[in-house]
Amino acid sequence: MEEFVQEFKRAARGSEYEGRPLVEKFKRGMNGGIRRKLIEAENPLASIEQWYRRATALDRNWRESRREKERLRKKEVGGGAKIKLTMTLGVAKEANASAGNNGACSNGGD
Repeated sequence: MEEFVQEFKRAARGSEYEGRPLVEKFKRGMNGGIRRKLIEAENPLASIEQWYRRATALDRNWRESRREKERLRKKEVGGGAKIKLTMTLGVAKEANASAGNNGACSNGGD
């Protein structure tokens, strides 16, 4: 998204677009998922600068979330004791899945 924003800014400088028409052009060119999240945001964005900042931030957060998910997946697959979290009345309890704790903290047979 950062590359897209930079390229869009360069193109926008040489165009006749400004204000709302410029925002509309930006929205058409961006990732659909990010566009949807920005349109559905509680506080609507007005300026093109707001669109640049929020789109970049959303993309950055999404990428970080993907890296974290992958990191956690690799850690789980990588061996060692897996830890299961079970929810009981909204309280998370940890149970060592490989230790077989005699059902002291069971999640229904998993």
